[in-house]
Amino acid sequence: MGYMMSKHASLSHFSPYFLLFGRHPIPPSSIATQMEQVVDLDSPTTWARVIAKMVALYRRVMPMAMENLSIAHHRNTLWYAHTQGGSYKPKERQFDVGDFVYFQQQPNDTLDTSSGRTILRIKAIRPSSVLELQGADGRIIRDHSKNCAPCHLLNLDPTIITSTWIPPLDYPCQVCQRIDDADQMLLCDNYNGGYHLFCFKRELTRVPANNWYCSSCSLTAP
Repeated sequence: MGYMMSKHASLSHFSPYFLLFGRHPIPPSSIATQMEQVVDLDSPTTWARVIAKMVALYRRVMPMAMENLSIAHHRNTLWYAHTQGGSYKPKERQFDVGDFVYFQQQPNDTLDTSSGRTILRIKAIRPSSVLELQGADGRIIRDHSKNCAPCHLLNLDPTIITSTWIPPLDYPCQVCQRIDDADQMLLCDNYNGGYHLFCFKRELTRVPANNWYCSSCSLTAP
């Protein structure tokens, strides 16, 4: 920023930023006055002044930074000794069926901004610390308890309304790959894969009331 936005003597007192974008930069007011000065990068006096300012700055800030770093090293050493000494016990989260929890959805990639915390209710707890979580739309999500945190909000409505659930883009019909006709979508209760009722070889007329598993999951389903 200092190089691009400063006026250069070699560029007829224009800045590289101005020549690149066709307009003058709008820097913060704290450094605007310094950037108004023309910088002659070929002048030894300029570099001597810059180096002198850096030396004065480092003489002031480096002792503070190194002292704080030493304190941090000492604190980390004590913490490591505490955790490795056998007296440290991590805090365990206890969940019960019916509890509301915050569920941290894992993003599909680093550009996925749709994932976030949502409040779900525990429907079942498996021995492997995997929780069966159910939302207000009736959808079941299975994930490890490490991705959940207790929710202590009051007046949460536990009513399940399955008609409000709309399959997202990552749950298309496994046969036709479409996401429309959500009211006709049947989900495998093992991995939430979707199937339109009319896409089966033998067309179904309604969604089964109990748990349903696709042909691939029916052999391993609990």
